[in-house]
Amino acid sequence: MNKEAIFQQALRHQQANQFMLAINIYQQVIELDANEVNAYINIGVCYSKLSEFDLAEAYARHALTLRPDSISALFNLGNALCSKQVFDEAQHCIEAVIELETAKGTVKAIEYFNLGLVFLYSNRPLQALPHFDKALSMEPDNANFHWHRALALLHFGEYKEGFKAYEWRLALPQLQNNPLPNPKKRWQHQDITGKTILLTTEQGFGDILQFMRYIPFIKQYAKKVIILVKYPLVELLRTVESIDEVIVEQEAYQNKEISIETHYDYHLPLLSIPYYFDLANSIDAIPTVQIELSKLAPPITFAPNDKPNVGLIWAGKLLPKDRSIAFHLLKPLINRNDVNYYAFQMDDRQQDIASYQWANNVHNCASYINHFAHTA
Repeated sequence: MNKEAIFQQALRHQQANQFMLAINIYQQVIELDANEVNAYINIGVCYSKLSEFDLAEAYARHALTLRPDSISALFNLGNALCSKQVFDEAQHCIEAVIELETAKGTVKAIEYFNLGLVFLYSNRPLQALPHFDKALSMEPDNANFHWHRALALLHFGEYKEGFKAYEWRLALPQLQNNPLPNPKKRWQHQDITGKTILLTTEQGFGDILQFMRYIPFIKQYAKKVIILVKYPLVELLRTVESIDEVIVEQEAYQNKEISIETHYDYHLPLLSIPYYFDLANSIDAIPTVQIELSKLAPPITFAPNDKPNVGLIWAGKLLPKDRSIAFHLLKPLINRNDVNYYAFQMDDRQQDIASYQWANNVHNCASYINHFAHTA
């Protein structure tokens, strides 16, 4: 098989999201021709898809040593650097790409969009907006572009416009795959007084916990409020006074014996409440919700002393990376002997505790926690 045939084989695997297999085959291309720049470029793209951003950067830089004028390599380098939070250089790379593409008359919406991401992820949402707007002028129906524009608007307090744009999230492919209740029962601005309302949930647990503050508003009018959530949130939400019934999402969708269709009049997404009911004018208008902690039996026995008890969580989703910090940065706090520390980290990052001898006074609570109610 010749070099081009092998390259095309690798490309097919890449397009099928079989990234490691594609990388291995691209490496065969490089063995035949160490100067095949497109193989390096595509390997970098594959590593970005695998969240291996150091390797993505390395392959993009090597591609640029082979072909300094490669726009694709420069764009990939900018994207990898953005993912690594090296924002200044990422901005320089993508701005250079746009300048080069503009001169050729081939600039793309994704290039403006990714430049917007650099500003958004570096906490400069106001500077991100013009780039998102430019991308949308080229692809006005791109739900992902609209969604990130909404995040930028919300980030700097433009709640009314931000929540309106946030409705585009419902067109995202990752939400299209979720089974939804009967579309004929979707709330369309009908009077909800005396009705039973089913609230559907989406995205991460944190999104649900933030938006549940709007549920008391619905309960002012609805006779009954039902919420559909994943299991880890069930026990916690059962303590919320304005929620009448909590249904486990997995059971409702997978167990044919459970049917919720006859139990409600209308359904609407929890995250759409502030937009639909015009509750997003300012930060002062955002309500709070009370959790009845007395209903929760604590699974953890605290240290028998008068020191304050402090819970620790130091890692979240990979992107945006600013949701996580390196565990060793907590050393100055953990070395204090006037505080009891309890770690509630639930994923692989809980192993960070065992990696540092100075952290042996941190109580790892992961084995005690089965759901969010255990962390309240």
